[in-house]
Amino acid sequence: MKIDEAKEKILSGVQLIVEVMHNPAELSEWILWVREPSGKSFLLSDSDGKVIESSDVTQLCHALKDIGFRQATIVF
Repeated sequence: MKIDEAKEKILSGVQLIVEVMHNPAELSEWILWVREPSGKSFLLSDSDGKVIESSDVTQLCHALKDIGFRQATIVF
């Protein structure tokens, strides 16, 4: 799911769940999983479709807040 799509859904009242978790392919990186109420899960990506990943969890949390998420679960 692209950031713009997530913003639109949040603004329209769709309750998205987001989880911050280790990238299974690179354990030093963190990725963002977004789950819709229907149960479908997506990796959060930028406008070009590149998966958002970072080695800094704090940076990802700030980005989630900027997008409009009010809470997230961090999975160790």
